[in-house]
Amino acid sequence: MATVELKRYTVVNEYGEFLEDDDLLLLPGWTKDLKKTWITYSAVEAQRVANQAEGTACEIKMTPLAQEANKASHRGVPISVQKQVITLWQQGMSYRKIASLLKISKSSVGNIVNKD
Repeated sequence: MATVELKRYTVVNEYGEFLEDDDLLLLPGWTKDLKKTWITYSAVEAQRVANQAEGTACEIKMTPLAQEANKASHRGVPISVQKQVITLWQQGMSYRKIASLLKISKSSVGNIVNKD
């Protein structure tokens, strides 16, 4: 697998929290939620913002995980199909009709409906 090097930078405080992304960056907010993290392509900008926010500029490194040699194949019914089974069963549809509609076995429908 080819390694792609992505240069991204963010700011971290002493508690390991990331600088929160907002439009103005006037009052620094800190978050552990990566979706709300401020990220830039510029190391210089990250250092400038870190100085203003009293944090540390950090490079974000994307390192691919090693693939397992004996990776187990996916087994089972996808979660979205399981939710459909539950919804249809709650609406009063029979196991047989649900199974034929979703193209799964009747026993799979029963296992999903009776799951703890």
